[in-house]
Amino acid sequence: MLSRQKYLIQDFKALVKSPEIEVIAFDIYDTLLTRKVLPEQMHYLWAQNIKKNFSLKKSEKEIVSKKFQAMKIVKLKNVIKGKDREYEYADMLYILYKIIKINIDFHEFARACLEIEEKLEKEMCYRYEKGFELYRIACNSRVKLICISDFYLSKTIVKNVMIKNGYHFDDIFISCDFLLSKRSGRLYQKVSKQLECKPVQMLMIGDNEHSDYCMAKKQGMKAICISHY
Repeated sequence: MLSRQKYLIQDFKALVKSPEIEVIAFDIYDTLLTRKVLPEQMHYLWAQNIKKNFSLKKSEKEIVSKKFQAMKIVKLKNVIKGKDREYEYADMLYILYKIIKINIDFHEFARACLEIEEKLEKEMCYRYEKGFELYRIACNSRVKLICISDFYLSKTIVKNVMIKNGYHFDDIFISCDFLLSKRSGRLYQKVSKQLECKPVQMLMIGDNEHSDYCMAKKQGMKAICISHY
């Protein structure tokens, strides 16, 4: 019997060859990239660097707690405005800056925070070889290749991390840049409209059964879930 991985490759190759498909979209984390640590640990590593950078007296745990508090506040504000529970990083930082009452110029603080986030992502992320195999197959298909991700760091940073790991895409769509998510399906609608591409002409590949598979299918896209391969 063929392994699940071989079934996946066969299914993927068949869909990629379909003349109907004009755009192939990949999720990023746990699909194309994976991390050496858990997502929550990334926040603690960030806090560790911030504490050291600015000689803060607060503990790393307290800094992370305040960061999560700032995230929650700005997410709720965006929901009230009719957006999804997403946030722009700069908006979250400004609230965090006020909460921790740091005696530093905000722009200096924001610049350092972003530099640390990007540095950590580059250090802690590495290529997921099974996802990279699908990416290589997609590269030979001569269709538009994009990424769609629910994430809090912008397209610019994500693109740099992807390039470092050998990935090159025609475009990258991140939830924080639009305040719309895959979880709700609204980010898929935005991408389809922006690319002027019908959902039926798009194929989504990701590891999250709800966001990457069910919601993509609900929008009329074709989808493959790689959670268990």
